[in-house]
Amino acid sequence: MQETQVNIDSEIGPLNAVMVHRPGREIENMTPASAADVLYDDILNLQLAEREHDQLTGVLRRVATVYEFEDLLRDALGDEGTKGRLIDALVDLYGCPEMAEELKALDQAGLASQLFRCTPMRKDSLEKYLSPLRHAIPPLPNACFTRDAVMAVNQNVIIGSMAFKARFAEALLLKAIFKYHPELRSNGFYFDGTESGSESRDEFMASLKIL
Repeated sequence: MQETQVNIDSEIGPLNAVMVHRPGREIENMTPASAADVLYDDILNLQLAEREHDQLTGVLRRVATVYEFEDLLRDALGDEGTKGRLIDALVDLYGCPEMAEELKALDQAGLASQLFRCTPMRKDSLEKYLSPLRHAIPPLPNACFTRDAVMAVNQNVIIGSMAFKARFAEALLLKAIFKYHPELRSNGFYFDGTESGSESRDEFMASLKIL
């Protein structure tokens, strides 16, 4: 595998822009039974999470441009090709191809919102009726931790190789933004963890030089 060099000149500097995600209905769509599946020990208090997040973004807006994850996703989904590719990847990830056409029929704002909060499972078969799962595509309560799934190094991006399926969808959404957003397209990816198996991830990490 060709050696990849990622140059980081400094660990400090002015903060120009930051991407955030305000906690929303995805928090309310967690239950005590499903919390562990999305890597939480317990369900959160949405009102408290909103207040704390608003305090954080209030400070950030004083020193940087603040972008909302959902707004950027909505803009990227304005392109029908991007919208179709992302939906196909998500229904493949969660094994629910029957939901693809319904999702593709949503407008870009409705789809962006739904991808964060959840897509309910159709209980239209005995297997699904007996399944304890409520969602074909589960909510993304971890989306507020935007630093986890993507790293920007100058003009290029590293899309994280998420260890848990519960967080893989976040990486897919961020990939769509950094690849297709009309104003936020990067110069390309140093590494795209959504397309790499464990073997290629190990090869990448072995070859990576942080200078």
